Amino acid sequence: MTSWTRANVNILLLLACFVGSSFAFVVSPPLTYSRVSEPTSLSLPHSTTTINSSSNTRLYFFFGGGNDDSQSKDKELAFYPKLATSANADVKFESLATFISTWAQKFEDDRKGMGLTTPVKIKSTLEEEAEDDGTVVEQAGVRIVFQPTKTGYKSKKEENKKEDGEKKKKGPPKEGGVQLRVIKLDSGEVQLKARRCDIDEDTTIKEMSEEAIVHELKEAVDAWKKQ
Repeated sequence: MTSWTRANVNILLLLACFVGSSFAFVVSPPLTYSRVSEPTSLSLPHSTTTINSSSNTRLYFFFGGGNDDSQSKDKELAFYPKLATSANADVKFESLATFISTWAQKFEDDRKGMGLTTPVKIKSTLEEEAEDDGTVVEQAGVRIVFQPTKTGYKSKKEENKKEDGEKKKKGPPKEGGVQLRVIKLDSGEVQLKARRCDIDEDTTIKEMSEEAIVHELKEAVDAWKKQ
């Protein structure tokens, strides 16, 4: 084959390639673009844990745990049940009543010796107690009544007291005290109760003095039992 012929063949091949690529470009479908959606956050259900707190039972001992109850006007400070049975109820009742009356007088005669800083007066009359249910057949006892002390100190209640619109009282507020009550029930049981007494709305509760009396009372009851 001559050089001219080879040149023509090459030209023809180039034209064929050009025509084929152009045809492919024309007939090829255009590319389509679709927007890729952004990943969405996975919403998990929110779980809520409910803590069921059972109601707390608040136990009040005579001088522990309970500021809510510490200012209660009729708070019971001590209770001694079953100090006698039906067989010896009369004898034990008289014995305990006499013992408590004599013992309480010591707080007036020698209060510092009894561990008490607040001056007191002993009263032989008892205040009525609301919880009596008709089972009490006999009772005796005394009231250890706190007396005012001139210290110049005023409680918050006294400092914050508003005089406008309030009725003036005829006398000073009650100072508080401890009532010691010996009880004989119709069942023959003899009991001893110590409770707040001589309280009004303006009384400042003397918890330390109350505690001193109740502490001495426990030792006194223990001594009486040994008689």
